[in-house]
Amino acid sequence: MFSEIARNWKDLGYPGRSDDRETPADAEALRVRLDKTRAAQRLREHLSQRLGCDSDGWVPIERWVEVLPRYREEYRRFVGALVEEGSDTMDKESATREADALWPFDQR
Repeated sequence: MFSEIARNWKDLGYPGRSDDRETPADAEALRVRLDKTRAAQRLREHLSQRLGCDSDGWVPIERWVEVLPRYREEYRRFVGALVEEGSDTMDKESATREADALWPFDQR
């Protein structure tokens, strides 16, 4: 994929120049980025379904009191899952920082 984009860089109208060789490190970095993007999208979809909100997290004001406790519970569960998943390497503080970086909405 990267090589095809690099070969067609100018035709695609991108400024500057492209490296025309994909390294294993480039491919791995792209794979990691894609995995994180997909995970973030799945989290956003999960929350939207569980909370009955828009995919951007918007909740009508008349539902806010109903949704906020569930929202906070989902966040606590998410932090807990990160702690459990990284139990060998991640404490609660580290998991909370990671959750904040991954959480798609402003409210915590």
